[in-house]
Amino acid sequence: MFKKLMFSIVLMLSLAACKDDTTCTKEDLAAKSEEISAKLQENPMKAMSLLPDMQKLAEKTSGLTEDDEPSAEMIAELCKAYDAMLDKL
Repeated sequence: MFKKLMFSIVLMLSLAACKDDTTCTKEDLAAKSEEISAKLQENPMKAMSLLPDMQKLAEKTSGLTEDDEPSAEMIAELCKAYDAMLDKL
């Protein structure tokens, strides 16, 4: 279950990251994904405390594949969610 959830999150994070509210691209989101993944690997106990947040993100992106083009709204929403998660890490 945990590995499947982590895969979903990594996939989701690689789809698009926001440094601020002005620009959010798939490349930015991929960078945020890598940062979150690294921090979660460094502190697995923190990953457990963020499980509800990760599940919400996974639900938002369920059904998306790497070939799908997420909408600008979805990218912006995911960017905000990733930034919030990074703040907790």
